[in-house]
Amino acid sequence: MRTNTADMHVQRLAIERESIIQEIRDYVRDQKDLWAQIPYLALQANGRTGFSDNFSRAHDLGYWAIKASVRNGYYEIYIDCAIGELVDPRDPAKAIGDSEVLMLLSDLSQLDASEIIEKLRREAGEPVKCYSEKDQAEHELWRTKKARELDLQKVYVRQRHYPAEFEVE
Repeated sequence: MRTNTADMHVQRLAIERESIIQEIRDYVRDQKDLWAQIPYLALQANGRTGFSDNFSRAHDLGYWAIKASVRNGYYEIYIDCAIGELVDPRDPAKAIGDSEVLMLLSDLSQLDASEIIEKLRREAGEPVKCYSEKDQAEHELWRTKKARELDLQKVYVRQRHYPAEFEVE
């Protein structure tokens, strides 16, 4: 038999749970203007020290995958860079469930768009590494063509809708 104290704790935990979930959603949403900068910066950074699935996903599809959400080799959560919302990778038109939001507590730094932007800017400033057969000019041409093909601007606006499910690299 449960005591009144146990019931009170369960009730308080349920309230705190809802508050934490809403706070995480609001934190991501409040950075909408920053998330919109990530696809363009991801294109500028991609290919300099290697190619990244997450960078490619960001500039090609407008979704930033959150590593803290990986389960069974798949991302469970993307951030839609066009709208600053947490979305389901299998159906980006659908918001993610509350239990998935709680997974993000394991590493909230992955939700800090300004930190991601700084990392992308640093990487974008790197020269193309010598492992590549293409020289710097060819890489810059690739970036220019890719940006034109995607109509990718410094502030992202969704031009196309894609299924967005990808395995973890």
